Amino acid sequence: MCKKMSYIQKRKCQKIVSTVMTLFCSLSFIAPVAYASGHNGEYPIAELTLGNSFGMKNIQRIGWGDIGDYGTRLVRDGRECLKLNKEGSKTLFVYVDVNNKMLYEPKDARVGVEVDYFDEGHGKFTITYDGLTGNFTDGEIVQLEDTGEWKTHTFYLYDAEFANGFWATGGAWDFRIGEWSEVMGMTNEDVILGGIRVSQGYYEHEVNVIASTEHTGNIFDTADEKVFNLNMENNTAAQQETLVEYTVTDIYGNAVETGELKKSVKGKEKTDEKLTIKTSKNGVYVLNLKVTTTGPNELPVTYEEQQDFSVMNKFKEGEKLNETLGTAGHTSWGHDVYKSMELI
Repeated sequence: MCKKMSYIQKRKCQKIVSTVMTLFCSLSFIAPVAYASGHNGEYPIAELTLGNSFGMKNIQRIGWGDIGDYGTRLVRDGRECLKLNKEGSKTLFVYVDVNNKMLYEPKDARVGVEVDYFDEGHGKFTITYDGLTGNFTDGEIVQLEDTGEWKTHTFYLYDAEFANGFWATGGAWDFRIGEWSEVMGMTNEDVILGGIRVSQGYYEHEVNVIASTEHTGNIFDTADEKVFNLNMENNTAAQQETLVEYTVTDIYGNAVETGELKKSVKGKEKTDEKLTIKTSKNGVYVLNLKVTTTGPNELPVTYEEQQDFSVMNKFKEGEKLNETLGTAGHTSWGHDVYKSMELI
């Protein structure tokens, strides 16, 4: 529609089309399909298709839970699929063991897991995986909206171990997609799945921007230079013109400082930029980052990140301690509070 136009006309046309489509979706109560931002092409993809028969590529094996009746085979919108069965815990999960030759202990601990599901009813599902911080690490919860459409949700895992450390029914696995987890609880309706794809190549953003400091807890002394390190990683092969707009807000949500930083990040480049905050008044703050990069079809893509920090008068050597200040700790059963909460 917008092809035979000048650049400015094309951008205006694309904006109009986007607005019309958004309005249409809002009026029709149809949620747009959520696909992964992209795949960098460097890593292979493991794929599992679910239906009357199961197709597996770079998948070592799959499992079904305690009883494992393999769910109910269905067809939705012309596509074969499988409905999980929470009744009697028959098929609460799909366990997946990715071929170790393709994926095992990823160096950067980043893995993307795409799940195709039919949005029918108001059930929910989640992922539990072999992570760096625990063999039973729970991911976010996907809530169905009953739109009657096929959708794709991507779990972006940044702490994936994937070393067959998830010990459950039938042996050792890398992850499972399921209708129950300790965090989520039990779904109220069964979920229909069409396929699962796994790869280190999926990326959430064209350029990842992560803010960090050298200070424990991001706690600055009033006299310290408030410097944040912005780690920028281009997940694409193309150079990305990256704009980072920042706003510092206080505990009441008031903006106390704003600014921006521009950086050309070469394809596949990892680089660091320094961001110095001028705020020096004691208090608790949030550094809000708005990152804009060149997305698909040369249209800008924007996302936001946040990082908490604070400014205070730190204890100086020889200063008299406040005798009324103390600490208390509470932890769950099976953990040593003194080991799990180190004070520096």
